[in-house]
Amino acid sequence: MYSRFTLLAILQQAEYDLEIWNTWLGQKRTSLSKQKLQSLRPEKWTLKLKIIDQLTRFYTAFMPLPAAIQLAVRTLSPAEKFAVKCIVWLAAQKLRRLQKKGLTVLGIAGSYGKTSVKHLLKHTLSQQWFTLATPASYNTPLGIALTVLRQLNPQHQIFIAELGEYQPGDLKQLLDWIRPSVGIITPIGFAHSDRFGTTEKMLATFSEMLNTRWAPAQVLIDDRNWGKIPDDDQVTWYGGSARSAYYVSNIKVSEQGSAGWLNLLGKKEKIGTLLWGQHQLRNALPGIILTQKLRGNLNTALTGLQYAPDIPRRLAITYNANGSVLIDNSYNSNPGSWDEMFALLRTLKLPNLALITSGFVELDPNLRTIAHEKLAQELAQIAQTMVIVKTQDNEILRQELSHKHKEVLVVDSFTEALAALQTTTHPIKYLWLEGGSRELYA
Repeated sequence: MYSRFTLLAILQQAEYDLEIWNTWLGQKRTSLSKQKLQSLRPEKWTLKLKIIDQLTRFYTAFMPLPAAIQLAVRTLSPAEKFAVKCIVWLAAQKLRRLQKKGLTVLGIAGSYGKTSVKHLLKHTLSQQWFTLATPASYNTPLGIALTVLRQLNPQHQIFIAELGEYQPGDLKQLLDWIRPSVGIITPIGFAHSDRFGTTEKMLATFSEMLNTRWAPAQVLIDDRNWGKIPDDDQVTWYGGSARSAYYVSNIKVSEQGSAGWLNLLGKKEKIGTLLWGQHQLRNALPGIILTQKLRGNLNTALTGLQYAPDIPRRLAITYNANGSVLIDNSYNSNPGSWDEMFALLRTLKLPNLALITSGFVELDPNLRTIAHEKLAQELAQIAQTMVIVKTQDNEILRQELSHKHKEVLVVDSFTEALAALQTTTHPIKYLWLEGGSRELYA
């Protein structure tokens, strides 16, 4: 039996979804894995988790611990839903008042890349307008509402909200009260596809950005979505295709950053950033487009982009005193984003590269095998040493890599991965962290 702290920590990682939590609980683990999990603690003791913990302690007098936690979650649910509705209503009233006074609201949706686009959008627009964005990966109704109530003030001219979506109706619910004047759709792919269930449901969810009552008047869409979303006057395409109104071309990537040509409705401008990767320049385009639409100074936006800071856990670069380089891309990994990373690694050809990954998580089981087979083939091409953090879902990845003529180490945790690198006989100059693996997936 796991400790109360372990079960609450996993519940928090599962975002209080009892179905996901029960699935984790029902998986078989070795005695050693269970022993290691006993030391797990919640990342943060939020008010919600504290209430669930107190209810759990009361219920354990009458039932086993897992049942007590489930009952505690269900007991809290009605009151929580009512409280969230009240908080969202209050935030909506405040947002309406500020929108009437001229506040521009932007909403970002998509399978992956939302936080990166939000980061670059805020950095670019902040050069000329007082701009607020939801912090970190806050993208739920409650997270957005708390940002509005706590941080948004009359001095702000632009508010950027990242919109979370896991099933049809989620995006519509957010649009109904945020009511953005401009929407942005980043690439639609297979991130979180296990939650959507089918491709049709996934596409139906993102189409809500175009066809609901409070759909924004203008929608900027990454052109990696060609053929998935209808093209009309409401849509402005951006990305890397010459078919788009705004696109980047002739991109050169090095350890000094990324640079290329920005094509704006037929006109060309040089564009560059210290950030690594072609996708970073594509992700920066919504900020450039909106600078023009808001009649800002384009040169100011392009100059600001050159010095955009690293995005935490998304290709964040740390140069160590001993000459080694840490590349932290550990936030998440999915087939779409990995394609970008693989292209980058092939371009940079980093010598003495070691890579730590757990492969893909939250992926549709029907896609998992082929995705991990492809990942194994590509990892073998770019990394000298690989450390695979074992999960319930990456057995195919481990099997495929075991057939490659590379140094492959398999461990149970990220901490063990770092320790395992100390045993390698190969020199390591670059250490790449690709995708995270929380205990929920162990």
